[in-house]
Amino acid sequence: MKTALLSILGMFMLTLNAQQTIQTKDSILTLALGSCNKQDREQPFWDEIIELQPDVFIWGGDNIYGDTKDMELLKAKYDRQSSNPGYQRLKNEVPVLGTWDDHDYGKNDAGREFKMKKESQQLFLDFYDVPKNDPRRDREGVYHAETILTPYGTVQIIMLDTRYFRSPLRKNKKKGKGKKRYLVMRTEKGLY
Repeated sequence: MKTALLSILGMFMLTLNAQQTIQTKDSILTLALGSCNKQDREQPFWDEIIELQPDVFIWGGDNIYGDTKDMELLKAKYDRQSSNPGYQRLKNEVPVLGTWDDHDYGKNDAGREFKMKKESQQLFLDFYDVPKNDPRRDREGVYHAETILTPYGTVQIIMLDTRYFRSPLRKNKKKGKGKKRYLVMRTEKGLY
């Protein structure tokens, strides 16, 4: 257990040392957030986001609706989003950070059981223009941290990955108001 914990801490510290640093324009840190973006629909909001002059734009997941195990199709959907003129302008003017949720991970509500997660991760990192020598290319999951420098100190943004390692879900067969969509998985060793 101690060895595993030390390995995790070592990997985390190595990751933090490899992060990029973002400098704010002034003393106020302006973050813009987005999620649940359908790449095949109109996206008039990019101009409004750019007008806010954010220091950073953060995708909170579902950056596209991929929902496929076909990696060529997933790439095409990322490419469609990347080619959006408003989004291209944002990327040219503002640092963009992000993580994924289920739809851009590849399969709705999927977790660690998704068989194409390694391939999907590389497409995700391509979408964010992560260099081929970045440590995120060689580790499992898309979690990472970024440091933002302001005149009053630093802000660290930690992007979590709640898909790559998450246990499979068990659907609740009972329907109705107030019923949970999924149930906790239990095994002879406890919660799964």
